[in-house]
Amino acid sequence: MAEEKRTRRDFLRLASLTTAGAVLAACAGEPEVVEKIVKETVIVEKEVEKIVTATPAAEAEATAEPAEEPTAAPTEPAGAMLKFSEAPMLAERVAAGELPPVEERLPEDPLVVEVLESIGQYGGTITVGSNASTLMGGDLDRVCPPINYLRIAPSLQGAVPSVFKQWQFDDHQNLTLELRKGVRWSDGEPVTADDVVFWYEDILLNTEITPLPAIGFRPGGEMMTLTKVDDYTVQITFSVPNPSFILVNLAHRYGFGNGSLKPAHYLKQFHIKYNDKAEELAKAAGLDFWYQLFGREANPYQTLDLPTLMPFMAVRDSTTTVFFERNPYFWMVDAEGNQLPYIDAVTHDRVADIALLDAKLVGGNYDFAGMQTNIQNYATYAEGADASDAEIVLWSSGKGSECQYAFNMNWEEDEWREVCSDDRFRQALSLAINRQEINDVIYFGNAVNRAMTVISASRHFKPEYAEAYIDYDPERANALLDEM
Repeated sequence: MAEEKRTRRDFLRLASLTTAGAVLAACAGEPEVVEKIVKETVIVEKEVEKIVTATPAAEAEATAEPAEEPTAAPTEPAGAMLKFSEAPMLAERVAAGELPPVEERLPEDPLVVEVLESIGQYGGTITVGSNASTLMGGDLDRVCPPINYLRIAPSLQGAVPSVFKQWQFDDHQNLTLELRKGVRWSDGEPVTADDVVFWYEDILLNTEITPLPAIGFRPGGEMMTLTKVDDYTVQITFSVPNPSFILVNLAHRYGFGNGSLKPAHYLKQFHIKYNDKAEELAKAAGLDFWYQLFGREANPYQTLDLPTLMPFMAVRDSTTTVFFERNPYFWMVDAEGNQLPYIDAVTHDRVADIALLDAKLVGGNYDFAGMQTNIQNYATYAEGADASDAEIVLWSSGKGSECQYAFNMNWEEDEWREVCSDDRFRQALSLAINRQEINDVIYFGNAVNRAMTVISASRHFKPEYAEAYIDYDPERANALLDEM
């Protein structure tokens, strides 16, 4: 096909073809304008408070120059020295002989959660909503977050202990991990190295369940090995250095830790290796293969019966509502030895669509909302917050922009490729965007006008990057196009 000459009108038409949503890229998202609405009358469990109130402090802390990623676990407060107490509803069950004492339900050295404002009070129910069809989703994932092997430090610079209390990473190839001794699943069964080995041997290495393991488990193209050292210790070996494994795969919710610690004592009944009738169980459940039933039973979003390490456990599911109660074996305490969580129960309201969710949110039906809110409804949320004694918090997500333009530097046509690769074209488009107008109309003045770069808390941030070509200047934009 013969090449066509392009005019300035062609260039501007190319830009105009971008959807209105993409134009929002001109306004950076620092802080990300997502609303966190929390009723002030509800005492929120500390892990939730950390999400809502600690983000600015964490971002400020992140400005410090980070040390090299530690190869060993940092120290933590000694929970074994505390005198423990529990929620009244659990104390009643202990008195009735339904549960062992709190000292026997907690690990030898429970994780001590930092107190951000004050020690909480036991009791109450928190209500959240989402349009998820599963047991969990949306805001419930913030109230009842998945448990990772490790946690990301508040500074965002490394990892801190979680279910694994100790680790040693020699040469970023040989990793020794030690479980917190005495942690129990929500049904009271102990968490041991056998659960980790079960995940590795019978889930990760089983090609029917895991056809293609994630790249983090096979750096250099070779699958990692995992062996049991003792009842609470495992060792992982990589064929090549894998320094990101601690933070990315153990501490991050989308990595190794997101549900990969599985209760072997419960799941073996659905695994063909341990139950030769697993295929029959699957067919009785209306499924074709054993691994389909196994996958469902291993998914905390799909089954009520799966033992959990989370602060709350699902106990009842109806068409529109999922009911959660506190996990009596939850393995974290506050600084005074009070077993967490503070809240007794969580109600997950499942609604048909986002419009109904917004209507209920504004009407004061929910105690916490944020993951499915929309900045375009900011004014309505603000009115609802005033009426229901709630607070709106703008949450800094850590992203450098809400969205952005991404130019194709690999156009098949030589001329378009040359145009998109020319700095002046991209600079002209940036100068032709009225960021302040978009900020006022879409973000109600809450956004920061800037170019796409890292957030200001990053050690890599430079003001000249954020301020480059952000002024609305059509004349200068045209001059750049004329120069081209």
